Amino acid sequence: MNTFEIYTQMFYALNDEWHNNHNEALENYLGLLNPFARDEVDSSDPSLYFTFKMAYRDYGNDKDYGYYFVKEFLKRFGKPFLINAFNNMEKENWIGFFEDYLNEEHKGSDIPEHSINNMLKKESEMNSFEMFVLMYYFVDYMTMGRYDDIILDYLGDCNPYLFLDNGSADPAVYSDFKKAYEGCKDKGRFGYNVVMSYANDIEEYYQNDIKPVIKSIKEEDWIYWAIDYLSFPHKGMELTLNDFKEEINE
Repeated sequence: MNTFEIYTQMFYALNDEWHNNHNEALENYLGLLNPFARDEVDSSDPSLYFTFKMAYRDYGNDKDYGYYFVKEFLKRFGKPFLINAFNNMEKENWIGFFEDYLNEEHKGSDIPEHSINNMLKKESEMNSFEMFVLMYYFVDYMTMGRYDDIILDYLGDCNPYLFLDNGSADPAVYSDFKKAYEGCKDKGRFGYNVVMSYANDIEEYYQNDIKPVIKSIKEEDWIYWAIDYLSFPHKGMELTLNDFKEEINE
């Protein structure tokens, strides 16, 4: 049983429970929870699926089609209407529902498994450039409104999207990041450990200014930032990954 199948099963099971109880809060939340609505604007919350996946990693699977795992996940997630809806379901009903679901080939859903799994694939394939860009935008966001010349100078140097303008970015900054990337055996979720490792090795001139900003990034914030960034094809940025790679490699 993979996370997608259990997640989808949970959605359909809770959806059935809503029809039985007409719980308005549950109905509204299922609109966010629906994995088959991910590609529609504002129709789903991708962070829910990743929270689910992290819980799957922590709790593991079991022989009952993930019944106890989902029970623990919902308890951890802390939404009373979800917990109550799931608690109204007997384990035997969950198993029977799941077996029906598998026999019906995902109930003819319009969007297949790979739609959600593409995001997981992106995470596993994230390279140093993408992690670097995420860090740049996150630090830029965190320092908005702060007129610290050193931080602004550093951001100007490391901005990869200015790299093709003459003298507007410093390739050494990215090279240092790449060293941290290659030296990290456990890169963490979306490269969080890489970013923390890089912060430790920032050149001395920036240590007191940039390092505290990067080190203050919380892992859960980094994960949600990465999910948001990867959900919208680089947000229409002007330069592509290949443009930057070609320039770096020359």
